[in-house]
Amino acid sequence: MAVIGPGVATSFEATGAGGVRAVIPGEAKRAVLRAASVDLPLRANAMARVEDDVTHVSVGFALRDAGDAELTVADGMARYAGAIAGSDVVHRVHAEGTEDFVVFEARPAREELVYDVDVTRVAGLRLVSNTLEFLDEGGAPRLRVAPPYVVEASGKRSEARIAVEGCAYDTDARGPWGRAVTRAGAARCEVRVGWSGVGYPLIVDPSWVQIDHNGNVYRHLDCFS
Repeated sequence: MAVIGPGVATSFEATGAGGVRAVIPGEAKRAVLRAASVDLPLRANAMARVEDDVTHVSVGFALRDAGDAELTVADGMARYAGAIAGSDVVHRVHAEGTEDFVVFEARPAREELVYDVDVTRVAGLRLVSNTLEFLDEGGAPRLRVAPPYVVEASGKRSEARIAVEGCAYDTDARGPWGRAVTRAGAARCEVRVGWSGVGYPLIVDPSWVQIDHNGNVYRHLDCFS
């Protein structure tokens, strides 16, 4: 069976909002240029949230069609067993955000994940090079969904595709600085992550992460073992 690498969170503490916040070691946060905080829901069908620790730009996201699987934690990981189409959803939170894994043992009816995304705490959106960025009022990207991918049990890695519906977004490949921010025009967006032509079992990995001031993202790579 495929497994995901070790978690970074030392614990998960209850929040007043009815969820938990991942506790990340201070040395891990100091090791990155910009850090983010992650709150997870107690049930898989509720909304998770990633927030930039400096600007407080934040996005909430929930897997559509997820069941009410209860959160369990172990080894620095958060897991919702059988949350979507009988497949587990696993979060590995780190200093820059969270990697949101879905483990499919067999081909699902639809080869895609659909997220409902709360964009009320961002100024605008940008979708370029299969990367969805969330901007502040000055047009700087603060959070993003990094290019998603799937990894088969053999170790083969393939790109997944991001699509956005229900919101306006910028597609200009030029840097976003010094230009008008493209407002979402809605409180929520639908974000789809799709793939095809792959073998099973596999892991799908969209990552909701921080960006430094140069637009770089910091990732922990994952594999089957």
